[in-house]
Amino acid sequence: MGKMKRLRVLGFFGFVYAVMVIALIYFLFMNTGLIIEKKSLGERNALELVVGNESFHIINNVELSYINDAGKKMGIGSIDSLLPNETQGFEFEIPMDATGSIKLLAEAPYHAVLRDVVVFGSMRGFELAHTLSAQDLVILGRTFGAALEICNKSSETVDAVVKEDHGDGFFAEIGSETAVSIEGKQCKQLNYTLNTIKAGSAEITFTITAGGTGKTITKTVEIIE
Repeated sequence: MGKMKRLRVLGFFGFVYAVMVIALIYFLFMNTGLIIEKKSLGERNALELVVGNESFHIINNVELSYINDAGKKMGIGSIDSLLPNETQGFEFEIPMDATGSIKLLAEAPYHAVLRDVVVFGSMRGFELAHTLSAQDLVILGRTFGAALEICNKSSETVDAVVKEDHGDGFFAEIGSETAVSIEGKQCKQLNYTLNTIKAGSAEITFTITAGGTGKTITKTVEIIE
């Protein structure tokens, strides 16, 4: 009997220990409660980021940050304590050198990291329209041609950067980056010529960035022998 009792006691404490470990893992890695809402500030190159607590407990030492294009974490703001259903807003100026999107992080001790993404085109009006004319098919050894027309829908001059990227292997040239200044209600055309060196399905991207807002156009071209 004594041995059986000891086994029952050990089994009970083993069960309690397992429950405590599971609870600790949950609170360290799975506990949620933080939310981020993104609000446009009109024509300004900025957003209002609203951090909220949708849990039933106080969340302490909240840190809001973002990852820049170099992969470095940059601080936006901090909150000492956030009550249940409480929110706090931060004004976030979009970096002028940022392209396409920005990763946001909301962190607090014993809570899972909340990750979100700001896509510039979905938060602010994009004042540049585009038309891409390009070949769908090209014979290996010949040149691929594309023409990208960019039109400024606003009444003011817009300075933009166009980055062309096609990866490695299919073309002899490397990607390019071109700065353009487009007057209000006017258009400009950029012409591209690439020499094919490998058969296959090549993907070419054109990223237009202006005033912190980005838009990417993707073109797939088949290179045949």
